[in-house]
Amino acid sequence: MVVAMAAQVRINPRALTPTTASSAHTTTASSLPFLLTNQRCDTNKTRPWNLRAIVAGFSSSGSLNQTVGGQLSQTSTHRIEPSESERNKRKKKRVFFLDVNPLCYNGSTPSLHFFAHWISLFFSQVSLTDPVIAVVKIEEHEADDVVATLVDEVLQGGYRVVIASPDKDFKQLISEDVQIVMPILEFNRWSFYTLKHYIAQYNCYPSADLSLRCIMGDEVDGVPGIQHLAPGFGRKTALKLLKKHGSLENLLNAASVRTVGKQYAQDALTKYADYLRRNYEVLSLRRDVDVNLQEEWLSERETCNDLAILSNFFKMLEETQKLNHRNRSHSSNG
Repeated sequence: MVVAMAAQVRINPRALTPTTASSAHTTTASSLPFLLTNQRCDTNKTRPWNLRAIVAGFSSSGSLNQTVGGQLSQTSTHRIEPSESERNKRKKKRVFFLDVNPLCYNGSTPSLHFFAHWISLFFSQVSLTDPVIAVVKIEEHEADDVVATLVDEVLQGGYRVVIASPDKDFKQLISEDVQIVMPILEFNRWSFYTLKHYIAQYNCYPSADLSLRCIMGDEVDGVPGIQHLAPGFGRKTALKLLKKHGSLENLLNAASVRTVGKQYAQDALTKYADYLRRNYEVLSLRRDVDVNLQEEWLSERETCNDLAILSNFFKMLEETQKLNHRNRSHSSNG
């Protein structure tokens, strides 16, 4: 898949139209604010909506796959190296990463209304004028790996990072300078999740999150833990050992040369070390995706035309959705 990751990407109105979504999932766009614009304010006319992002559209199966506009730079390994003064200047500025794909679905159903609602709340109440980089997957790499790679680049530039996503995998990236903001359906709002929240919830640091999931397993990702191999090895034991050793690799290395816990835990760690390392490979986010941060993605956004731009954009999406529905009906009747 070729994707767009360029400043000023022109949006195709078909790009985010869920062609399999029910006709009930339509949107009244006139009241929705939208802040995906990096253009200078013009009160006399509405300019084309431009997005600094990786952008994709729905396939007939409802999954995001086809991208529009721009070209992804995947060849250069050059990274932005700001001066010390630039680092100090940027230190308190935030850069948002928006995980687009989960917002396009209400449960398992593609929904334009759901997408419009949460995007509207995000830009009007959360990111405001801070730069936003929207992501979907690129060829051979999932969106979370792309985000993890770019997060490292942004942090090297002296920024703070906020990842907007309901995906729990991003918790392994949380630090003093990396937060998560999640859509909370029952409260109809986005909610920030920080390092303090993580420690209060799990009584350990995020560095142990991935290691804990490797031991306990992850049903959503289809990764079994070792309970079926070592029934006595539960969450309490795993947390205790990880708090002491810090990470799965440290724990496995220690267990290979000395006793680290009770006999059942020692036996499990030595006997199933390779099994646990394979889990780590599956669950860990990659940070070596060949994508490169562009300086223009980090500029403050202009927002004064957002309401008009969103209204026109969603009007086009609705018209395209209706046209697709009529075409499908005509094809089935033919």
